[in-house]
Amino acid sequence: MRSKLEKVGWALAGSVITIALALSYGVATGQQARPGAGRGVQVQGTIAQKDLEHNAVLVNTRQGQRWVQLPQGTRILKSVDATVGDLKEKEFVTISGVPTAIDATTIQVSDAPPAPAGAAAAPGGAAAAPGPGRQGGAQRMNAFARVSGTVESLEPLTLVVPESQAKVTVATNDKTQITRQLQIEVKDVAEGEQFTAFGQVDDRQVLQARFAAVGDAQGLFGGGMFGGGMFGGGAPAAGRQGGRRGGGAQR
Repeated sequence: MRSKLEKVGWALAGSVITIALALSYGVATGQQARPGAGRGVQVQGTIAQKDLEHNAVLVNTRQGQRWVQLPQGTRILKSVDATVGDLKEKEFVTISGVPTAIDATTIQVSDAPPAPAGAAAAPGGAAAAPGPGRQGGAQRMNAFARVSGTVESLEPLTLVVPESQAKVTVATNDKTQITRQLQIEVKDVAEGEQFTAFGQVDDRQVLQARFAAVGDAQGLFGGGMFGGGMFGGGAPAAGRQGGRRGGGAQR
């Protein structure tokens, strides 16, 4: 059975387009790694101090201050506002919104409507009570979706999805939020800015970052920028270790 969608129409009222300046793409994990889980550690907070000599920043987090060192080659992204007019052909973008048309590969017809929330699981059994946040009646279908691809044309705005070569036509309006991801360096960040980083903690409790973001990172961590090919490079270079809180990062 074919599972590819050859063309999809999207309506992006109140949704998001993210323009990425990286050269490849990734698959979203959408999860925060836990220490010791083998998938790295997340540090999130505001920048309290920069140490340009050691390419590090001190971050105020809910748990206290934590040094984050960004080895050579670590990508730091910053989101800035953009417009539809800023989009260019061959750029890589991530969009989220509601599909309004699908070229179907299969259609399944059912005589029975979706089971209402709280329906009995078996004949004679007691009906389950609606869970928290649920209401009786037909199930609500969530049509919200996300896709990443390369801009093929601007009028109409059309993307090509790399894996399947499916084409996605995008409709925007005055409520569509558009942001561009700029690659920056430690010297470009400012004290007080929001900062998020993923990496591994060394024996001095300094996070050796694999990738980081300045500003609102919601589109990045939930949109497929981290965790895959775009930021899935090798482990941070060894050697330049961080250090104590306050002062500066140690070698």
